[in-house]
Amino acid sequence: MRIIIFSFIIVYLISFNIVLSVKSINDLRDEELKWVNWIKKYTVPNTYTSEGLNWTNDHWLGIVGDNTISPSVYAVAVGTWWSLSEQIISDTEHSYDNYKQVGDTDIYGYRFNYNECTEMVDGVKKENFLIGPNEVCKEDAPGCGSCWQNGIFGAEMRYYKAEGAAIAAEKIYKGKTYWDVIKNTMQIAGFSPGSNVYNDISKCFPNDESVLSTGLSIKCADLVKIWLIRNHLVGLSFAVLENTNCLNRTKFPLTFDSNGKSFCMGNNNMRISNGFDGIYETINFLAYYFSH
Repeated sequence: MRIIIFSFIIVYLISFNIVLSVKSINDLRDEELKWVNWIKKYTVPNTYTSEGLNWTNDHWLGIVGDNTISPSVYAVAVGTWWSLSEQIISDTEHSYDNYKQVGDTDIYGYRFNYNECTEMVDGVKKENFLIGPNEVCKEDAPGCGSCWQNGIFGAEMRYYKAEGAAIAAEKIYKGKTYWDVIKNTMQIAGFSPGSNVYNDISKCFPNDESVLSTGLSIKCADLVKIWLIRNHLVGLSFAVLENTNCLNRTKFPLTFDSNGKSFCMGNNNMRISNGFDGIYETINFLAYYFSH
């Protein structure tokens, strides 16, 4: 009887292509693979720290499994692991139909508009809902660790200000102003000049010229922070360092709360982040894929 049941389970898993853990790029779902390939093509060759410097192995607290792979590749692998774990680049949790309506459906752009919020709505805590590309999350909900996440790498917005993001953007995109970076990011995200989203932020830059980030109004500072963190290179430079405890076996147990949940698991995505070893394995297979 046990043999029959076991055989049935195996046939069921094979028939419905259910993956119990991700150990190779072939285990990723179609939407995930599409975005991993986009990241491999555009992010991997261009990544820098927020200081505009190359990444080093010192950033990874011993997570590196292959010393022949560049630390910069590992930076992108760490960021991509978190994006997969949070289900930002898959359709398993969130509906992106609203972004498909306002963005260009013929490009990947609407994914860049990932803008997730937890806040109080009419006196009730509303969790993990998507807001518009130019909207600000109030982050006023009690007991909220990550009230506002933005961009394909899920950077936690509470840590950043417009000035810091602007400085990082100009160090990463050498020779460009932070306004240049914002314009490019909006274009990639499907919002060209003349669109409401583009026009809303362009009002902060008279005559289409960059201005000092320290002199922005509150509204303009919010928009600048949103769009710079949404940029894949700027956002990655911040996001990968937010979860370093998840990459340290000694500190990893400290990430669990009283209910036995850990922010390292993302949205309880055990397929991507099944304990420390699962996280380690996911990051290393991504690093290998990105480097070959």
